[in-house]
Amino acid sequence: MAFLDGEVWHKVVHPSGHKTLEVVLRPDGVGRFVEWTQEHDEYSGDYWAPSFESGLYSSAEDALAEAHKVLGWLKAAD
Repeated sequence: MAFLDGEVWHKVVHPSGHKTLEVVLRPDGVGRFVEWTQEHDEYSGDYWAPSFESGLYSSAEDALAEAHKVLGWLKAAD
């Protein structure tokens, strides 16, 4: 996915392939994360939609650490 506020610094794909986590690093060094879930619509087919968007963290590393605390499927992978 493309972000206007930064670049994808780290990406994790759920084993099912239907969820992803993207940690975004902004040019100012601030990080955040977005969980995407693959959805289906009978008219337009499959598409990716944000299912969780975090706030801002002091770094991409801090955002990734918080994602591991917040997102159940990442907790299970730890």
